[in-house]
Amino acid sequence: MGLAGTIDSTEKMKEIRQVLQSDDGELATTASGPLIEDAASQLREEHEAATIRTHGTDGESVQVPMTLRKAVYELVENAVKVEATTTVEVTVRSDEGWVEISVTDDGPGMPEMEADVLETGEEDPLNHGKGLGLWMVRMIVTQAGGNVSVEPTVDGTDVRLRMPERH
Repeated sequence: MGLAGTIDSTEKMKEIRQVLQSDDGELATTASGPLIEDAASQLREEHEAATIRTHGTDGESVQVPMTLRKAVYELVENAVKVEATTTVEVTVRSDEGWVEISVTDDGPGMPEMEADVLETGEEDPLNHGKGLGLWMVRMIVTQAGGNVSVEPTVDGTDVRLRMPERH
């Protein structure tokens, strides 16, 4: 890793600390719909060649940690960085006190090492730091009492963030 890689890693670590720290030990919450739409809107502006769609964000929203915005942003950005013209679908569902956010893309698929970082938090020593954004996604979801799963699809990847609703 050259100097630029070290600077990028240092900046990402600062960002992770900032996102995960809460002033009073409680996770600030907000409505899921506007939170997802805000992240999607920013990503649409930054990655005009990609198609980013949202589902389940209008109507009655459930309460989720505000830090979830960063997790969704990281997952969508990860997909469009791999393939600029990809289509990403972000879907929010709630059921029996749980909320699930699915980020599905039609890209080339997530490498197994990156999927492992999301699902288990474990990293390969040779690639330590490469997936800091994905590690942050996992930390945000586990801090909220949830889990992450990664499933290959016929034409891409489906990453699901599942956590208890907040009140």
